[in-house]
Amino acid sequence: MSLFVADLINQIRQQFGTQKTIITPKSLEYANKIVAGYNEENWDAFGEHMTDGKSHDDNLIDKVDNNMHTSGLENLGGSLQAWTWDDDGNLYKLPIEKQTMDSMKNSIYETILAMMFDDAYSGWGHAQTFIGYGVYNLGKTSVGVDFDKFGYSHFELASAYNQNGFIHYHQLLN
Repeated sequence: MSLFVADLINQIRQQFGTQKTIITPKSLEYANKIVAGYNEENWDAFGEHMTDGKSHDDNLIDKVDNNMHTSGLENLGGSLQAWTWDDDGNLYKLPIEKQTMDSMKNSIYETILAMMFDDAYSGWGHAQTFIGYGVYNLGKTSVGVDFDKFGYSHFELASAYNQNGFIHYHQLLN
């Protein structure tokens, strides 16, 4: 899944002239550690009604960043989770449906599209993170993606340099 995501992000970055992302075993480990932390803490970023979530777990991300000697950025999407309205006008979660690789890739694609073209509510921060623009430019950047137990997609981008091991001669994608 991370290869698919990196390809999409790199197509965006190519259009903007920013440095491409890479995938390495360390970037996959980074994403997995962050998602494992969300799951362990039962951290529901969006909440039962999409208005009562906890948002990003910044303390967890900082902890993983420190332990892995990097600095990272996270884009977090609802992806596999869906919400609907009841008869009283309340928004509530639906059960996550069984997924195929095709449905997961479609979900990822739609999430990235929304973050690129419908992100004004967050000051275009998600879009700038994918682009690697301005304060969201980490220099050489690695990427990993994973889903948490709530069905949310975690796009984890981290600074990659030789000293932190995120650049490795067995790069999966560059």
